[in-house]
Amino acid sequence: MRTKIVKITEGNRKEVLKKAAIIIKNGGLVVFPTETVYGLGANVFDDKALSKIFLAKGRPGDNPLIVHISDKTELKELTNSVTENQQKLIDAFWPGPLTIIFEKKDTISNIVSGGLSTIAVRMPSNYIAHKLIHLAGVPIAAPSANISGRPSGTKGEDIYNELVGKVNMIINDGDSKIGVESTVIKINDKQILILRPGAVTKEMLEKVLFPLPVFFAKDKNDLQSSPGTKYKHYAPKFKLEVISKEEIKNKAEVLKNKGLIIGVITTNQNKDSFKEYEPNFFILGDENNLEEISKNLYNALRFFDTHKVDLILCQSFPEVGLGVAIMDRLERASA
Repeated sequence: MRTKIVKITEGNRKEVLKKAAIIIKNGGLVVFPTETVYGLGANVFDDKALSKIFLAKGRPGDNPLIVHISDKTELKELTNSVTENQQKLIDAFWPGPLTIIFEKKDTISNIVSGGLSTIAVRMPSNYIAHKLIHLAGVPIAAPSANISGRPSGTKGEDIYNELVGKVNMIINDGDSKIGVESTVIKINDKQILILRPGAVTKEMLEKVLFPLPVFFAKDKNDLQSSPGTKYKHYAPKFKLEVISKEEIKNKAEVLKNKGLIIGVITTNQNKDSFKEYEPNFFILGDENNLEEISKNLYNALRFFDTHKVDLILCQSFPEVGLGVAIMDRLERASA
């Protein structure tokens, strides 16, 4: 398959999106930017196109896909029921990085849901993603644009080597704004379950649906309805260990003295302590700015694709707010 790679500009945006929409309509695959990470999209109503996603990514068939819409009315094509509490979250967070689990219509392929009776849906706020879905005229099923198990792509260049020859078009629109995948939630009359943490945090959900409690899901039966929870994800090419900022310096020195080549992922506050590890050294940003850390996280993991080391040591972060999502990705990457 020949892959067309396009860098978005003000001058070509309209034409590129028209061509991408035609590809989706005709059963092809398009890599496109969202505010979270890049997505690998296909027509949700085209089973052959959906199967191509799994083939391109090497993705297990029981790992559900997230369906992206451009208008709230499109939910009617995917589910027969939207509860009052689901509607409150839609009104509060759509468009944006929140995925909600609904009961799916019988007409929706089990390929999308990984064989489950539910469907995961969100409305991206990114202009390119939103416009592409609108022009295609159908909801777009799209997991992250990467080979399964690898760090998600947060810039067009991340995807080239992995997906060229496997998709019809890659739209490059620079860096993703958020850098980690959407929050995925499942809601009932008694509680909200966060199946996958993201930029919409526990605290934000609690404010909208107080006094309904919000919990992080632990049960496998709940977690299976969300992508990104069942299999190994986000892993760099070399072994990763997550360690506190107080311990990382000593651990690096001990391992270096044993003759190991050590890579370090840390923050501005710690950078002067690790100059001796250059060039195997990545700065995520200010440790007090979790939005900056989140945006750069997958860039850091992919940085070591081209820097051969024996072990990567990454500074840990407080599990509060967006820090929960950051640590979730790091823990899965180091599993």
